[in-house]
Amino acid sequence: MVSLMALDVDGIGGHICTVTAREEWTVRNIKEAIEMKSGIPADEQRLVSGACSICGPLHATKLRPQMGRDQGYQELKDSHRLKTSKSLTLLRRTPEEAEMLQRLRKCASEKAPRLLRAAPKTLRADREVVLRAVEKSGVALQFADESLRGDKEVVMAAVSQTGHAIQHAAEELRSDRDVVVAALKGSPEAWMLLPPQCTANKDVMLALINLSGRHLQLADSCLKADPDVVMAALRSDVFSLQAAADELRRDRDFMLAAICQKPMAFLFAADELQQDRDFAIEAVKQNPRVLRYLGKLQQDVMVISAATKSSGSAMHLAWEDEEAIGTGICNIGYH
Repeated sequence: MVSLMALDVDGIGGHICTVTAREEWTVRNIKEAIEMKSGIPADEQRLVSGACSICGPLHATKLRPQMGRDQGYQELKDSHRLKTSKSLTLLRRTPEEAEMLQRLRKCASEKAPRLLRAAPKTLRADREVVLRAVEKSGVALQFADESLRGDKEVVMAAVSQTGHAIQHAAEELRSDRDVVVAALKGSPEAWMLLPPQCTANKDVMLALINLSGRHLQLADSCLKADPDVVMAALRSDVFSLQAAADELRRDRDFMLAAICQKPMAFLFAADELQQDRDFAIEAVKQNPRVLRYLGKLQQDVMVISAATKSSGSAMHLAWEDEEAIGTGICNIGYH
C-alpha cells in the first residue's frame, strides 16, 4: 500500500500551496511537485523543515543544515527524505543561484571545479551550490568559501567522491576520523596527504586499521609499538606485523598472544625468537597450527612432543598443504 502525506508549503508572505507526497520521495521530488503546483522552479527553492515564524527575510546564516540541531532552522538537502514534517517553508533563491545549480547538475564532473572557481564569492559560500559541486568532483572543494571547507558534511561529500580532496579541507577536519576513513576508503593513495598529527592519533589509526590492517604502515612509530593498535592490525591482516615495531616483535608475551590469534604470526617474530626452542614450544602450546611455520624446529622432538600433547592432530598439521604454506611465505615481502 502506497503511503501518502500532505505537505503544507508556506513562504515568508504566507501559504503557497499544499502538495501530496509519497513516503519514498526525496526533497528533490517534493520541489518538483511544488513547481507543478506553484510555478516556482525547483532550482529556485530552498526548503526548510517546519514553519518559520519570523519577521523579514530569512538569511542563510540562520539556517542549520545538519540534522538534530536544536537552534536555527533545518534546510533540507535535495537527497534527503522527509520523514515526519507536515509543514515546510519555501525560500526563493536568486536567479543566479538557481542558474548555477542547474549548470552544476547538467555539467560533466570535470567541469564542476571550473564552474565553482569562476563563480562569485556569494555562490562559493552557498552550501547547496558547493555540495552539488563537490558531489560531482571532490577537488572542487578547493574553490569553496573557507567556512564550507570547515563544514564536515561538505568535506565528507568531497572526500567520498575523491580522497585527494582532503588536502583542501580545513585543518581541523584533515585529522577527523570519519573524514580520513572516507578519504582512504575510496582513494588509498590519499594517505600521502594526511597531516603528521593524523598518523599519531590512536583513534584515527584504529579506524583505518579496521578498514585494512595494512594501514599500520602509515602509523606513527609510537603507535607501531602500541600492542592494542598492532593486535587490531594483526586481526585484520597477519602481514601487517611487518610494520610493527621491532620491540614488539621481540616481545615474547606479545608474540605468543599474536600466534594464538594467527599462527602465521610466528614468521614475523624477531629472528632470535624464531630460533628459540623454548619459544617454539610455548608457541605450539598456544596454537598447534604454528608447527607448520617453524622451519628447522618443525623437526625438533621436544617441539613436536609439546604440539602433540596440545593437539593429537599436530603431526598432520605440520606437513599438510605445503604448497599453500610456501605461497604464504612468498607473500611476506609486500610493501
